[in-house]
Amino acid sequence: MLIESEPQITSVPKAPKEMLSATLAADGKYDVRINFSSLDLLQTCKRRAYYVLKRRLVSTNESAPLIFGTAIHAALEVWYCAPRVERRKHATAQCDDSQALMLAGQPPEPHGACVRCASVFAFLEAARPLAALDSSDKRSCANGVVVLNHYFDHYASDPFVVLSDAHGPFCERDFELPVLEDAHKRITFFGRIDTILRNEETGVILVTDHKTTASLGSDFYNRVRPNFQYAGYVLAAQRAFGLQTDMFLSNGIQVAKTVRGLARQVTQITSEDHAELLHAIDYAVDDYLRCERTDIWPQSTPNACTQWGGCAYRAICEVPAAIRENVIEAQYQVKEQASEAAS
Repeated sequence: MLIESEPQITSVPKAPKEMLSATLAADGKYDVRINFSSLDLLQTCKRRAYYVLKRRLVSTNESAPLIFGTAIHAALEVWYCAPRVERRKHATAQCDDSQALMLAGQPPEPHGACVRCASVFAFLEAARPLAALDSSDKRSCANGVVVLNHYFDHYASDPFVVLSDAHGPFCERDFELPVLEDAHKRITFFGRIDTILRNEETGVILVTDHKTTASLGSDFYNRVRPNFQYAGYVLAAQRAFGLQTDMFLSNGIQVAKTVRGLARQVTQITSEDHAELLHAIDYAVDDYLRCERTDIWPQSTPNACTQWGGCAYRAICEVPAAIRENVIEAQYQVKEQASEAAS
């Protein structure tokens, strides 16, 4: 089966994302910081983990799906932080005019405190690198506006609002959580929760992730459980923020040229799920330290090379080892990160 290649968009400068780090402390133990992205890398392919975590290589191009998904998140943050009564307002001709102006790169038409248009504006600001895509592309700015308006119409009566505390709304909230210490290492799990919503009608709190996807079939539902990312988010909500919740909401938004699919899946995250996550983190960190000590980073082929449109580092692995550094120099750059690599 042929794999559809994703369009590549020139990257824009952004703050570096912290990934796994391991530092040898004075007491002889490793202080390790690991997030879900690092865990996923180590479980998927040690060679890919080497390129990302040790070499800190990034492609000079950034994929359109990543930019599009980030922009949808920005729009929904504005949407769910707004009062529900404002979200229930229908689109008007002024909304259409305002959004058309924004798509053309012009200031929106003022027409009151319009949450719908404010959300679209947030999307377009984050989606600027996609402006070069033709409007027929499923991840174009124009299609993003259509997808969002469909979402707003469908969920106009949504009972959810963003949960807030003394530090503000739970949107893109960072956390870090000590999770394990043994004779050789101390592990801190860290990350960023997309959002935490509260059902105003029932009071139920749900840790939430907005997922843009090309399909909302069985693949979407099957990825909800088991899912270490979701288990980690709920664990952080409980232990780092003291929230009384064990519920996770996966909010699916289909991105296609003509189909406008929406789907939600709510699942309960149990203490057993948390235990499985912590075992996986422990094992992955030992794997990382072993790879670093031996300088052997095994490949995982072929599935890891081809899933989700293909590994971003496949161009390195598919050529003879003698010329891989040439490929790296031509197609990749080193991204600095907040934490130093393992010493």
